[in-house]
Amino acid sequence: MKTAAVLGASSMLGQALCKQLNGQGVEIIRIGRDDNADIKFDLADDKFNLSHVRHRADVFFHCAASFADDSEQGVAHNLRINAYSAATVARIAVQLGARQFVYAGTLSSATDFDSGRYSSYGLSKALAEQQLLWLLDKFGGQCCVLRFTHLYDTLGCCIQHQPWLGRIVVYAANGQTLNLPEALAIRNFLHVDDAAKMMLKAVAMKAAGVLNALNPQSLTMMAITQMAYQIFNNGGQYLVDASKGPFRALNYPKGEGCWNTLNYIPTITLEQTFSQIKQQGLSEQFGPMDVA
Repeated sequence: MKTAAVLGASSMLGQALCKQLNGQGVEIIRIGRDDNADIKFDLADDKFNLSHVRHRADVFFHCAASFADDSEQGVAHNLRINAYSAATVARIAVQLGARQFVYAGTLSSATDFDSGRYSSYGLSKALAEQQLLWLLDKFGGQCCVLRFTHLYDTLGCCIQHQPWLGRIVVYAANGQTLNLPEALAIRNFLHVDDAAKMMLKAVAMKAAGVLNALNPQSLTMMAITQMAYQIFNNGGQYLVDASKGPFRALNYPKGEGCWNTLNYIPTITLEQTFSQIKQQGLSEQFGPMDVA
């Protein structure tokens, strides 16, 4: 891989991916709405002019997405940005000459993942991955969908999508009393640097199809909270508040198939990340915040 196109290069995952690509000496073509984008493209633009694409790339990485809610407006937005854009994105990849395509999907696209509800985010991402797999095959390319579990980082960029993880870090770091819902539900968090590494591995191993990308470490939210308070060691306490609805149970699939295909098992643990946040004084970047 000499040249890679990255859609969503400014996202949390896109930034981690670009950093690793730079470390490998790969030339990056940034695609998106940012002023520094090499190809200006908005996922909402269904009339994109392909004549604007004059670059060439070996690989196309898709890291962009909408995370709107399930309101009427949110559903429409997710479908437009995540699902309807897929055909145009595939055409851009073909125009670039990319033979490999790696899509950052989500476990939420599995209808049985969340016992509570199937979100418009999961639906729209599922529709996108189906189109991309079909279209790239039709045009002679190879598409790999990595259905990522919950992504997080060390710098606090994740708090918009993982608010409870951010809240745990802030309260533990400040030695405050944290009122938790019932926290026996399991959660599986994958560090964004590991996620980026998995995308690169998908290219190296010429992976295709849909893979469930998880971390081998799964913990209850209570165990994660206990770990954070122990590592920051600033006092405080965490209590279960019965008036709050419990964390929902989620049905995580097995990750072995993905790890075997990519020949890579994620290595970054929450314990390592909490320790790094403490050592580098980064906890303030996870708050202040509260969660209903």
